[in-house]
Amino acid sequence: MKIPASLSIVLTLAIAACAAHGSGAQRPAWTLRVKDTSNRELVIAKVRFSDEFAGSCIADGGGWKRLIVESRQKQDEKFFPSLDEWSYMINADELTIGRNGTCDAYLRLRGKFDGIKAEGPYYVFGITGGQDLGRFEFSRIP
Repeated sequence: MKIPASLSIVLTLAIAACAAHGSGAQRPAWTLRVKDTSNRELVIAKVRFSDEFAGSCIADGGGWKRLIVESRQKQDEKFFPSLDEWSYMINADELTIGRNGTCDAYLRLRGKFDGIKAEGPYYVFGITGGQDLGRFEFSRIP
């Protein structure tokens, strides 16, 4: 049976769209900027959301997915360990980005999210307490 040309084109486009979605190639890129408490910008990174689930040592509702750090323009690895696994969660109008796989030394960025940008505190917490480390800004790359 011969497939009509119009159906063949539609099927080809659908397969290409699924492949691109699965690879993350069509996902928007975001700029993540992190400043210390003195307002010095120590981190600028390009990141993308993925659909891949991420593990977490903390029982805070689950639903974490991997955040892919694609590149770094500015990096202070001691302040913000971008080589570690980072994950994200979006609940209503709040974005949380966390390093959740290093137990009892959780790093978090949390702020209001409107789908285009977010900003808020960067902090660490664990069994010994918590500490404010600075602030972050997160914005979609046009």
